[in-house]
Amino acid sequence: MNNSLPDTRTSALSNMVYAAWERTVLATNSRRLGGSIIGETCPRKIWLSFRWVRKANFDGRMLRLFSAGMIEEARVETDLKKCGLEVHMGPEPGKQFEFTDETGHIVGKIDGVLLGVPEAPKTWHLLEVKTHNTRSFQDLLARGVKESKPMHWAQMQVYMRLADLERFLYYAVCKDTDEIYTERGSLDKQAADTLIERARQIIDSVKQPRMTTGDDEECKKCAFKPVCWGESFPDVNCRTCIHSSVVNGGGWKCQLKGKDLSVDEQVDACSSHVFSPDMVNAFPINGDYEGTSIQYEVRSGGTFINGEGGFPSKELVQLTLRGAIIRAAQKIKDKFPNAVVEK
Repeated sequence: MNNSLPDTRTSALSNMVYAAWERTVLATNSRRLGGSIIGETCPRKIWLSFRWVRKANFDGRMLRLFSAGMIEEARVETDLKKCGLEVHMGPEPGKQFEFTDETGHIVGKIDGVLLGVPEAPKTWHLLEVKTHNTRSFQDLLARGVKESKPMHWAQMQVYMRLADLERFLYYAVCKDTDEIYTERGSLDKQAADTLIERARQIIDSVKQPRMTTGDDEECKKCAFKPVCWGESFPDVNCRTCIHSSVVNGGGWKCQLKGKDLSVDEQVDACSSHVFSPDMVNAFPINGDYEGTSIQYEVRSGGTFINGEGGFPSKELVQLTLRGAIIRAAQKIKDKFPNAVVEK
């Protein structure tokens, strides 16, 4: 009698795990401008990120992969404490130390601080923990963090400036071999101030900065490419609306309604949303920028209205910025004014 269990290979459970991550992890851009992106070479990418022009759509597998860094931080804390170092990962369990600049829009959430590093045991160090694959790790060994990972170096410079620290300890772990690499470094005050000032200028700008890339590989794989290159409309939220503006203290204000906006209000946006013209790859030909609608001419032909008397923003995001598609949608709208655009 054969009592062996049947072969039940299935992806059902693994898909359930991925779906659980998608439900529980908010995969959106940062509410404020984080130190991890300030070192980006392309200022337009920073601007688009800060204004929530495109949501980061990561699936459950990627979200779970990203969490590996947090797991590694806990291991690093244990290892360092075993070596007799004083380590603090946050003000209380489960929370990170957080520092902001005077505007409230630039934020640094640091992995931790530590005391007792052998080369300078009485100096507090910023702790930055990163995981790498083998190729990245070997390049780090060969060139050091500033040359190999300039964004990581810039991130630590900003964090040290905001946290009033003078030294950092970069703690890298190879995910493939579990090999460890550590590197000490110092605050470069001039570099940190330059990075922070650049970020403030980007935050204050109502227009897209010039891109510094073009058509290289980094640009092609950028999450903001569809909007940056004029292929799609931005996401709908208060930060992409012409009526919103940045205010000191880390907040945003709706000029149309004359009220400060909560984070939830920024995410949801209201029915009066009209895209900021600098985010739309078309020519504004009519409209009151302080009013409720703007008319555009598409580069490849055709016109449309965003807002009152035309397409609500939440309908436009279903379309691509191509003349043929815009013209077809406009014909339907003209014939059936109450029609709703759906994918």
